[in-house]
Amino acid sequence: MHLDRSSSSRSTGDVILRASKRTLSTDCHYYHGMIVAAAERGGCQKIWSEDLNAGQKYFGSAVENPFV
Repeated sequence: MHLDRSSSSRSTGDVILRASKRTLSTDCHYYHGMIVAAAERGGCQKIWSEDLNAGQKYFGSAVENPFV
């Protein structure tokens, strides 16, 4: 797989903006917003996290707790 650094850096601003919107709209930590926004950007259907609400969907990605 080849990583195109120019496309990667272009999307970084989009992810940061989306994470900020997530943080403001749902009262979550900015770092959790970054995880959710990056998952959305990457087309992930599932986020494995013990910190986010299991069973909830964020921007189309469902959260699963790996310890349950």
